[in-house]
Amino acid sequence: MPKTKGPTLNPTIRKSRKRALALASVVTAAILTVTGCTSTLTPTDPSASCSTPIDPKTVKIYVGVGAFASPYFADVIKGVQTMAKSLGLEDSQVIPYESNFDGQQLVNSLGSALSSDEPGNAIILADPASPAFTKPLVELAQENDARLVTWWNRPAEIHPWDTGDGCWVAHQSYDMVAVSKQVSQVLFDSFGAEGGIVAIGGVPDNPTAKDRLAGLQEALAENPGVTLLDSQPANWDQTASQTLTAQLIGKYGTELKGVWNANDAMGLGSVEALRGAGLAGVVLATGMDGSPNAFEALAQGDFAAVGSYDGLYQGALSLALAYSVAVGETDLASLSETQRAFYLETSLVTSTNVDGFLVAPDLGALSYDAIKGDFWAKVSGPVRVDG
Repeated sequence: MPKTKGPTLNPTIRKSRKRALALASVVTAAILTVTGCTSTLTPTDPSASCSTPIDPKTVKIYVGVGAFASPYFADVIKGVQTMAKSLGLEDSQVIPYESNFDGQQLVNSLGSALSSDEPGNAIILADPASPAFTKPLVELAQENDARLVTWWNRPAEIHPWDTGDGCWVAHQSYDMVAVSKQVSQVLFDSFGAEGGIVAIGGVPDNPTAKDRLAGLQEALAENPGVTLLDSQPANWDQTASQTLTAQLIGKYGTELKGVWNANDAMGLGSVEALRGAGLAGVVLATGMDGSPNAFEALAQGDFAAVGSYDGLYQGALSLALAYSVAVGETDLASLSETQRAFYLETSLVTSTNVDGFLVAPDLGALSYDAIKGDFWAKVSGPVRVDG
């Protein structure tokens, strides 16, 4: 079996890093020699990384998402763009990149883009795709004096307050275990909690996919009448899920009472397979993201429930918080750990409340003036130690 390579920086980035580290060593040595001080630099020191305010007129905002085709990530980008407009920034200042869930690809793409920018005038908002690429993103931000907000993926041993020298502003996620457990319970209740289900998972090694499956397992432990017949990944892909679900319908036949899915796209794929077998609306599927198509499937009776989180708000909040820090309105040193690594609220959407989620969102609520009064208004709690 070939060895898996860890994350690497491309040659241009490595050269930039060596120059930056060399300069930092010289400056730090000079400061310590003159002052006789032996303490390390802190984010509030004038010589620390990311200590110079950005220029709003020329700042570039890089948005790293898993896939442009994902309704959730499309909402995140739209949220960033809406916030940018409220700040008076130009559309061209928001630059999205897709990683195709490949963290190395994202690091390379952002590294190439930043290499042609003036240091200290960029904001990065990104899902690293895997915890293995969070630290390389933080290092990339630090080398370029760019403010960074990460989503979803973070190794347990590093945090914004102890890594990145003030450039890593915050980490945001959602408690996927809790909402997945809720969605699973509604699915079980749809068939009286007696019978078999199949589970269509995301990318196997992805922490978010693992958390969602963990929520399902917790629900199964509390429902002894429900049997997990099979669990296989479809890698977040709708077409792959449709094919896999059709195969599982053929394999388990009348034993199958529900199809659990780790995201909306795969849930919609399962619905198409169920429809092809004449089972749509009889055997229900689930969703997890909160896309308009998923809400429509729920309203039509094809889904039992959807675990929803607001990508629009997440994108807008991420830029608002990073911008506030970058222009000097918010002092990172004054923020608590919970204010820098937190879960945002999730919603359990069922047939009883789906109508409220079919209404077009109020984009006016995504303005800087609307959010800056309390950046943590929709925070549900601190990210778990392992989250």
